[in-house]
Amino acid sequence: MSFFEKEIWNSTFSNYGDYTDIAAPGSSIFSTVSSRATYYNGDSYGYMSGTSMASPIVAGITALLYAADPDATSTQIKEALYHTASNYPNKTLSTAYGEVNAGNAVEYMLYGTVLTDIDTSSWYVLGGYLTYAAQNNIMKGYAGTTLFGPESNISRGQVATTMYRMACLSNSSLVSTYGSTTDSNNYATTAVFNDEATGTYYTAAINWAHAVGIMTGDSSTNYTTVRPNDTSTREEIAVMAYRYGIHVKNLNINPSTLPTPTVTDWNLVDSWASDAMKWTCEQNIIGLFDNGNGTYSTLATSTTTRAQMAKVLTRLSTAQAS
Repeated sequence: MSFFEKEIWNSTFSNYGDYTDIAAPGSSIFSTVSSRATYYNGDSYGYMSGTSMASPIVAGITALLYAADPDATSTQIKEALYHTASNYPNKTLSTAYGEVNAGNAVEYMLYGTVLTDIDTSSWYVLGGYLTYAAQNNIMKGYAGTTLFGPESNISRGQVATTMYRMACLSNSSLVSTYGSTTDSNNYATTAVFNDEATGTYYTAAINWAHAVGIMTGDSSTNYTTVRPNDTSTREEIAVMAYRYGIHVKNLNINPSTLPTPTVTDWNLVDSWASDAMKWTCEQNIIGLFDNGNGTYSTLATSTTTRAQMAKVLTRLSTAQAS
């Protein structure tokens, strides 16, 4: 017999069945107790059973959900609780939705789904980067899946899309000017670059990025191509973030005042990315790689992952002029 089944059988004082929305443990719960309870010999902790022990668990999880999203509505809170509840192995003992699951509910509130490839102890979760990107609908994961792909390389089209969505947060008129801010139903029907497809998730974003000066195209093709499906290097991300700061955030950045990072591979940074790498490193938008021996590297020509892009966006949102 599973824990869930034993829990319900032992809780003869409670109810189960489809007419009960959700369940929580209520038998032999260790909690605080009144010092006047003589059967606990005056101790302040003890084991108790009853719905009075189960309901605070649901209330506590609800508080966690409001902490994850202080602007959430009661409907959104219930959706997170119900959608992520764990099913009982024995259907005859089930409730309408199952037993409340705190971890899944919080993840659902933060990211809009339960992402199955996310390590909650990872740097991109603990740093708040994934939360910022997800809650602002900038990066939500792969459509139709429960995957975010944190270690997958991000393409140039995806970079443009995430920056476009972030710009739309403060300037909603961009939506009607360039198209939809979502991956589907993109209204952009014309392309700026020869290798840019129309009607794709990135079309409006690339058109916007070109218009504001973030993506200028490849010099090798006389600026007629943009390579939307190619992976993005760290120095390419740095340049686009640098231009975002200047052209979108209107930051007055003076390259001559920026220090050159003390790194082992600065000679590998391309001249066209030098100013951008200086600024993004100073702002911790592009973090330096710790070599483990007291030195650091830019890894300028290395590819950028989706988790790293979430950090770039989060840090870029608060970046200041230097």
